[in-house]
Amino acid sequence: MLPLSSSPEIFDNSRRAFLKPNSNYDIASIKMLFLALVEMAAATGDKSASVQWADMARRLGEFHTRPDGTLLLDETTPLPGSHRHLSNLMPLHPFNLITADGGERDRQIIAASLKDWDSKGTSGWCGYSFSWMSCLRARVGDAESALRNLDIYAHAFVLRNGFHANGDQTKSGFSGATDRPFTLEGNFLAMQAVHEMLLQSWSPTPGRRDTEVIRIFPAMPWRWHDASFDDLRAEGGWRVSAGRKNNATTWFRIVATRDGVLRIRDNFEARVPQWNRSGVRKVGENFEIKLKAGQSLEAKLEMPGSVPTAPANVAAQVLLRLESEAQK
Repeated sequence: MLPLSSSPEIFDNSRRAFLKPNSNYDIASIKMLFLALVEMAAATGDKSASVQWADMARRLGEFHTRPDGTLLLDETTPLPGSHRHLSNLMPLHPFNLITADGGERDRQIIAASLKDWDSKGTSGWCGYSFSWMSCLRARVGDAESALRNLDIYAHAFVLRNGFHANGDQTKSGFSGATDRPFTLEGNFLAMQAVHEMLLQSWSPTPGRRDTEVIRIFPAMPWRWHDASFDDLRAEGGWRVSAGRKNNATTWFRIVATRDGVLRIRDNFEARVPQWNRSGVRKVGENFEIKLKAGQSLEAKLEMPGSVPTAPANVAAQVLLRLESEAQK
């Protein structure tokens, strides 16, 4: 238990920002640190330290939520309104402490917490809030919301020189801030959001080594009918290339840089991959195979005959309020 606790810039850094220890932000940050140390100790063969760090992570306890699953700031404090830092959502992204693979309770927390954020609106957001939310939505599989937030960021919060600006430069109402201070994390988050849409490889069990699952095109919005990427790195030491046509994965190649078990999430919508080697087996929701360093696994899948109908929640086009209109 920390002597003091908070959540970044909440209550505009007034005395109210001192929350009851431990805040959800601090629980998430410390738990992620301890679980990373569990993996590091295991990797160096220090089993005793690994067990100790795992016990400390467990003793931090559960995250503070309402009965419906909504993540609070601390034991009693709800998100007070629209805010620029998504800090109480860090267990979802980037830490994977609450995931869609984590069971019904995790899925309830994800749904309720995102609904809570949606209800508060974006008036208190900065540019990086939109690219951060894009990453987060992609991580939980909400492709259309991921694209919508990324589009808003790119259209309204990027200066002509490519810098990210905290304020809405188009005065289109996406944020109450319209100033021009710039920070770098917005750009990095935007690039990461694209990566999250194309490829994910996080572990559903933080703290346990070699449990990563590769997810190919896990959060592709409907408008991205065709896409490809080459040689992206994935957790566990894998290099991944893949292609997509008519909103469906049509081929991929994964190269091992070390010996290990390759796990690929079956999100291919009942289409059966044609593998280039034998030994691939289905284990739950994943395809698995053991590969040695330098070996590769390739697969081809049947291409759909046409682009599917747009979903009901397809990302709406970003409409900007022109400066001339703002002056009227």
